[in-house]
Amino acid sequence: MSDAARQPDAQGDFTRYPVPRLLYYLYKKAFVGELRLESAELGITRIYFREGLACRCDNQAPGEDVLGHVLLERGFIDHQAFHTSLEELAKGGRLQGQILLEMHAISQKQLVDALRLQLRRKLNRLFRLTEARFGLYGGEHPHGSDEEGSRVRADPLWTIYHGVRNNYDVNRLSAELARLDQHTVQLRPEFDKVRPRYGLAQEDLGLIMTLMRGALPIERVFAISNLGPVQTQMLIYTLWVTEVLVATPVQQQQVAAPTGPRQVRRAPSTAHAQAIEDASGGYAAAGSGGYAAAGSGAYAAAGSGGYPAAESPDGAIVDAPPPRSEVAEANSAPIRRRPSGVNDIAGLRRAPSGAHQAAPIRRAPSGSHETGTPSGGLKRRPSSVSELVLGAEDMPADSVQLSDAAKEMRKQILEVFNSIKDQTHFEVLDVSREANNDVIRDAYFALAKVYHPDRIAGMGLADISEQVEEIFRRINEAHTVLTDAEKRKEYEEFLEHGDSEEAGRAALEAEFAFQKGTVFFRKKQFKPALAEFKEAVKLNPKEGEHLAWVAWTIYCDPKTNRERMLPKIKQQLLEAINISPRSAASHYFLGEIYLAMEDSNRALTCFNRALDIQPNHIDAQRHVRIIRMRREKEGKGDGKGGLFGRFLKR
Repeated sequence: MSDAARQPDAQGDFTRYPVPRLLYYLYKKAFVGELRLESAELGITRIYFREGLACRCDNQAPGEDVLGHVLLERGFIDHQAFHTSLEELAKGGRLQGQILLEMHAISQKQLVDALRLQLRRKLNRLFRLTEARFGLYGGEHPHGSDEEGSRVRADPLWTIYHGVRNNYDVNRLSAELARLDQHTVQLRPEFDKVRPRYGLAQEDLGLIMTLMRGALPIERVFAISNLGPVQTQMLIYTLWVTEVLVATPVQQQQVAAPTGPRQVRRAPSTAHAQAIEDASGGYAAAGSGGYAAAGSGAYAAAGSGGYPAAESPDGAIVDAPPPRSEVAEANSAPIRRRPSGVNDIAGLRRAPSGAHQAAPIRRAPSGSHETGTPSGGLKRRPSSVSELVLGAEDMPADSVQLSDAAKEMRKQILEVFNSIKDQTHFEVLDVSREANNDVIRDAYFALAKVYHPDRIAGMGLADISEQVEEIFRRINEAHTVLTDAEKRKEYEEFLEHGDSEEAGRAALEAEFAFQKGTVFFRKKQFKPALAEFKEAVKLNPKEGEHLAWVAWTIYCDPKTNRERMLPKIKQQLLEAINISPRSAASHYFLGEIYLAMEDSNRALTCFNRALDIQPNHIDAQRHVRIIRMRREKEGKGDGKGGLFGRFLKR
């Protein structure tokens, strides 16, 4: 049977099986075969897997992912080598990478690095898609089996984390995470073994530490997170869908009749073992001969060998955690071809989500109260975490009789809060610059016991919960950075060069705001896109491209009076280029503005400058080609061709 005529072993669509869930499912099953996608945006895409890891992606996407362009962008080759390799490639018979190796233009390591980056970019595109059909074709293929291919394979944990971070917006995240409403969440102990494989951003580590300490209500996680709401959603969703985050329904809690501040009686620890929900949606088991289901939230074995080893972002091999002993035998079954005519992906069928699905996760604004009753039947009253835990809405702070110890603690907390903002990580933990990890951990645990939010709330100090949570966040952050050798080295270099930690954090937040802005822009949601780009400029005014995107978004918004705004937009783009002269996007945007102002000469100059910086800029290439063709046509039409003819027409 030909490849085109073969029926898929299973099929589905992204509406029911989003990309993160699908990639992780194939990883757990150690899938060997082809995932074939069909979408309006990317056309036909073929992704080949070996041992559950993507090793090749062929699609009809624009040319910026061509290997030669990636090598050129990374600085591994120059323009001369690039064009020479294209000439040889046109003769047929060899791949561009092989040609460049034979030319001694690149090393084997550089080729592998470029192939890995090329694959990651192609996979990242898939996370943009919300509508696509897919089919699974199990079986052997020629890709990814040699040494070079094994080094190119994409780690699904890294792919999912960065794919969600770069492409998901608040609407998609809220829809996916709605089932976690009224759940507690915590990280599995095994997470620490696989953490390097995600390539987490430094700012994520504070929330990671919080989730590792024990189960917390999801609303409390959002309240004490050091990240923004959307970034918190992204991290929670990634951890949940890759099954390192345990979600347990909150059982109705009983409240003892208090004589002092009310305290919620905690559920017994055995509640953790009850009704743990699978991050992949509680997949139901497939029928006989079908795809094996995912486990009940535990790590599923990939064949008899458990998880295959995978590469970390820096190329090192990281051992994946072994399968958990409680995984049912059926969960370790490899993917098998389904009987002919049975093409639904039963192994990915989600169990009903229950009453929790209706209510999205959200953090109520400070000072507001939600009085409606969500579908779970539990009335939502408090507007802050302190009220949720202590019932402080009935006990105003000035009516509580505080003990002398509580009064002293309040004074201490406010003093620490006012000073901690300007302290280094070493000063936060009160350790010397020479302190080793043991000293740092001891200092961390000592401070965590004193400033843990639950302890302070239990003293009747709910009214200063925000200050306590900020102190606790800084303690976590200091511990996370100083106990990681690489991050500590980077931080010490910051201090030595006089760069403040705040400046580094602002630059990271600016980049994140910029990425969110591009997501909104692609969806033609210009108002939120403009807000994110302006936030990026505010956080990092030294990055000119952020300012260029502000100007370009204003221009592209159909509500803009372009005729009136063109001079201001042009001036803003000139300012952006002055800040960052090597931004291809800024030069391209300015070229578009000059075209709108009917100045094709300056437009052509801008497009050529964009191509000098980024030779594979497709839109700039198209405009240069159109302008030149138009000029040649005009020259032939009046007999004034060539340079002299074009000069006379100016």
